[in-house]
Amino acid sequence: MQLGRSTRMKKLAFYIAGVFGLTGIDLFTKYLAKVHLVNREIMLVNDFLRLQYVTNDGISFGFFSGNRFMILVNPVIAIFIVQMIHFIFLKKYKIAHVANVFMIAGFFGNYIERVMLGAVTDFISISGFAIFNFADIWISIWEIIFIILMCHIAWEDNKKK
Repeated sequence: MQLGRSTRMKKLAFYIAGVFGLTGIDLFTKYLAKVHLVNREIMLVNDFLRLQYVTNDGISFGFFSGNRFMILVNPVIAIFIVQMIHFIFLKKYKIAHVANVFMIAGFFGNYIERVMLGAVTDFISISGFAIFNFADIWISIWEIIFIILMCHIAWEDNKKK
């Protein structure tokens, strides 16, 4: 099915606005963390949820810490693979496009900091779990939607058999 020019432009505008908006939220909240949380902690929910300023010069949970080449190359390879999967297998699902906006925004939010500062700002802390930022939340939203969508596709395929 071919999309009309107007529909393609609306989709492109959705992607651009979504990615810029979510990336902007992420970068702005990281800026606020740098301004207000250095050498300070704010408890939000007893000892369960707090805000604190931490930098991570690695990828997820500090992997590849200190290895700038791997830190800059791995995310690019990962997003390339994800985009290939998206455009080959998932583009017919509208929810996949929404999820893709979250994925791209999460990638840009953390990648911009990695390139410019050599580390990513994390500031949301859940006791006993991890410290993260909004870009990490955006990527987690993508992961949840992706898993649900893949389960749906598998379920639909099994129904056909």
